[in-house]
Amino acid sequence: MSLQRVKTLIYIFAFFNAFILIYPLYAVMFTDQGLSPAQISLLFIVWSLTAFFLEVPSGAIADKFPRKYVLVVALLFHAATFLAWLLMPNFTGVLIGFLLWGINSALASGTQEALIYDELKRDGNEKQYAKVTGRVEALDILGIIAAGVVAAALAGAGYTTILLLSIAAVLVSAAAIMLLPKAKPIETTEETEYWSYLKDGITLALRNRKILLLVLFLSLATGFASVDEFFNLLFNEQGMSNEMIALWMGIVFAFGGVASFFAHKFEGRQFPIALSLIVWAVFLFLATVLPAPVAPIGIGLYVALYYTIKILFNTRLQHELNDKNRATATSVAGFLAEAGAIGSFIIFAIFAEGVSYAFAFQVVAVVIGCVGVLYGVQYAAGKKRAG
Repeated sequence: MSLQRVKTLIYIFAFFNAFILIYPLYAVMFTDQGLSPAQISLLFIVWSLTAFFLEVPSGAIADKFPRKYVLVVALLFHAATFLAWLLMPNFTGVLIGFLLWGINSALASGTQEALIYDELKRDGNEKQYAKVTGRVEALDILGIIAAGVVAAALAGAGYTTILLLSIAAVLVSAAAIMLLPKAKPIETTEETEYWSYLKDGITLALRNRKILLLVLFLSLATGFASVDEFFNLLFNEQGMSNEMIALWMGIVFAFGGVASFFAHKFEGRQFPIALSLIVWAVFLFLATVLPAPVAPIGIGLYVALYYTIKILFNTRLQHELNDKNRATATSVAGFLAEAGAIGSFIIFAIFAEGVSYAFAFQVVAVVIGCVGVLYGVQYAAGKKRAG
């Protein structure tokens, strides 16, 4: 199979794997089915924990069996998620769906990247890996944006139609992977050594203050970014229709896409961590107090800043690491990000249930802002001692 056809199939997979019409609306669908904020938060925690605890065994599977088949099985679990939501529109059905989605996340994590590397390496084109994965990321964001636009147009047709089309999109992405040749596994997913990497990574971070601060910052940012699962519920609470929610969710991620595209232009410039966190908190807080027609702009700026700082500070971290400790530091960052995400979901379980989604977002914004201030004070004190 020619390199161009391999890349085309990978790009088709990337787009349709993100072109899931239910994405902008599934949390709203749960609310319409009578689920409470605490139940929805619990579902996200179950999803996160399922993927986390299956990370190592799924890595062993992906390193032992042909990657294309492992990824196809993962995609079938993803399709089964939406099928469960379609057939059982209640808490039990949604819970089963999230368990299936957690299995999908674990199986796909690392496998996709390793598969792309294997396919390129098969004909000696591994030097194109960065270019291909960059386009995969772009198509992923484009798929999310397109899903928001199409879901807005079809919102009136009901959740059944949107769920069926979501299943169809996943099956198209699976078909694209099935058409790839069966390349010999070359690049390990590095997930089978996760706990060992985690232990070594903690030791590394504690010994190197610069790496520790970068890992903590990236983990915190990723953990708090998980509140994007509740954006559509905030819009719903502000009185938007499903059509407008779906459209705005697409626009919000367009902010992220533009920020990702231009983030490299800020590389090498001073981008203070404390200021980044405080501005990030302000954007999120504003989204809860501005009128509904402009509130999503605050969310869009929040998402744009997240993608910018994620790329810039991850680049800083990678420059501090070498090939021997790269996997260890990445494991620590992933573990702490997962913990941060679960912490965010607990905040929403408490405050969205007791007050409102807007108030829960305000609590998260205040926490982010306080962390920014504390970091700034600590950083200033450190500079004073050094001087």
